[in-house]
Amino acid sequence: MERINTPVFEPSPFCGIIEGVRYATGYGEGDSTAHTKHPLDIHIVRATKKDIPTMWAWGENHWELWNSKSCKWYSRASLRRWLADPQHDVLLVAKAGDRLIGMCVAHTIRDFAYCTGLFIEKDYRGNGVATKLVGQMMEELRKKGVKEITLSANAKNNCAISLFESFGFKKGYPTIPLYVRL
Repeated sequence: MERINTPVFEPSPFCGIIEGVRYATGYGEGDSTAHTKHPLDIHIVRATKKDIPTMWAWGENHWELWNSKSCKWYSRASLRRWLADPQHDVLLVAKAGDRLIGMCVAHTIRDFAYCTGLFIEKDYRGNGVATKLVGQMMEELRKKGVKEITLSANAKNNCAISLFESFGFKKGYPTIPLYVRL
């Protein structure tokens, strides 16, 4: 398992640019007051099939990962197919010991990427887990030749906005998430 030493997000109407890379970001609930009571040994690794039940449960239980209470996150089958053939996509999980505590997933389309999910378990927020996940996601996408990344951050989620600004994100124009089920 590759170890990497490097708040949580809700959907929103912002994008920005960092080092010539376009971003808009984020998901989950921003709560920087939740901290564990012990030092954490956090490591970031690529997601595996064993992580699917937890990743799926996070998506099912946290609608903000998908921008709408009426739309659903990836199915278990979709996550299995994605992990079996990620192509140039990035699917990362954060672990504290053996416990899965967060994830960050991004799709690539040639030299463009869209981060579709960033989530940290509430008890582990405020411990730098999101910083490690976003940093590793960006590094992996850079290595793959990605020039632009788009994400979303809830306009009221100051914790998420601060995190992304620390990576060089700048606020862009307001947008409205739209979706359709086929």
